Amino acid sequence: MSDASPLSDEQVLQFHDQGCLILPGFFSPEEVGPMDALIEDCLTRWDEMRGGESIEYRQRFDVHLKALPVTRDPAFRALFDLPDMTHATTQLLGEDHRRLYGFAFGTPRDGGQGWHKDSSDAAPGAFTLNRLVYTRDYAPEQGKLYILPGSHRYFGFQSDGPNHADFPGQLAVTPTAGMVAFVSSHCAHRVGLNATDDVRVVLNSRVNPAGVPDTLCDLPIFRSGRWRHSTQTFLG
Repeated sequence: MSDASPLSDEQVLQFHDQGCLILPGFFSPEEVGPMDALIEDCLTRWDEMRGGESIEYRQRFDVHLKALPVTRDPAFRALFDLPDMTHATTQLLGEDHRRLYGFAFGTPRDGGQGWHKDSSDAAPGAFTLNRLVYTRDYAPEQGKLYILPGSHRYFGFQSDGPNHADFPGQLAVTPTAGMVAFVSSHCAHRVGLNATDDVRVVLNSRVNPAGVPDTLCDLPIFRSGRWRHSTQTFLG
């Protein structure tokens, strides 16, 4: 993208109204290329890398993925520091936003992540912004990104059920190279199960609006309960 304002006024309003904004082709192949090369190197060493979640966490919430060790590479920061990303983040959060930390998650065969909200404090304006980036095209069978627009407006989930069951009104997004998804930490989302032998990878650099505590996402809420990351404790 090359416009001075990457997001239109309508897109900014859409994010705040729905809690999410999906932008295919936000980055060019050249812009995501350095990170894609790092991801490819990790995938050649996939079996050597450890998963980071406890057994209880995986079982309760249908989470199966691995963290890739790429977020400290200068290419990761450089991607999220590109002018269009910096400007778009300011359009959504204001001038005084603060960068938190980053993730790179790989989802293997039969892996995914059940329905969840990254934070359970529903105070107006107190959310963390997930900035999801994909560096290559993925097939739908590798796991779509599912989002429930508007779910940031209420606490928890309006119905119980399986962690990977469909919700009426959900968005089902197949990731493509250069796609960016802005998702509020209060907006319910999940990673669909990967039915292939090819690992699906997403990058995430989280940012907070001014005044939002860094620990907001320590207490996510899943369709089957809450979990505190800092103590690895199920809270029911």
